[in-house]
Amino acid sequence: FLVYSIQNTKNREVLSSSKKKFNLLEGVASQMAETEKDCLTSGPLWTALLKYSAAIAPRPEQRYHSAREIFDSLVGTADEETTIEMLRICSQTGKWAEAIELLHCSDVYSAGLVSMECLNIAIITCSKAGHWDEALKLLHLYGGKDRAVSVYALNSIVKAAGPQAPDVSVKLLNDMENLYGVKPNRQSYAHCIVACNQAEHREMKYFSSEVEEAGSLRWF
Repeated sequence: FLVYSIQNTKNREVLSSSKKKFNLLEGVASQMAETEKDCLTSGPLWTALLKYSAAIAPRPEQRYHSAREIFDSLVGTADEETTIEMLRICSQTGKWAEAIELLHCSDVYSAGLVSMECLNIAIITCSKAGHWDEALKLLHLYGGKDRAVSVYALNSIVKAAGPQAPDVSVKLLNDMENLYGVKPNRQSYAHCIVACNQAEHREMKYFSSEVEEAGSLRWF
């Protein structure tokens, strides 16, 4: 209740910035016994601390490290909401490898399976960083028709793979509904069309350069 009140207060004078909210929450955490510093007892507190620690970091590259320091100070395992917040910070700061590690090592399971929200964020994080191959590995490892990821996660792979591997984009688009139980949307087709167009232009450019080079060699 205290965390909710701090995050949603309308008292601008007392809590006008993320810094003030962070300081108040950090003060609460500092007074807690070590045995209370776990997600079962105070999960919302740690989720809020992660959010505000990243928000107040003076430089973008410090956002991840500030939040990770708090995340690693947790006693016991992180719950789903805390892990989701940490993964969001990974996504915002381009820490794709760290997001993969966090997903693999997380204890966020339901019937022995990784949280789908965590998987969605990890896939999007890898795709945004250009590592669509790693995103695809996560999809194959944890996704499936009975474990459907979001269409936004699948679209992120289609878009990221396009410039380098349009065949991957086309195949994933065709497999979305049958293999992953997700119906493609307008953006899915748009990303795929762009991927094919990029591949075609790249081929034409390569062919033109080959022809030009062959023509210049005839002068010798």
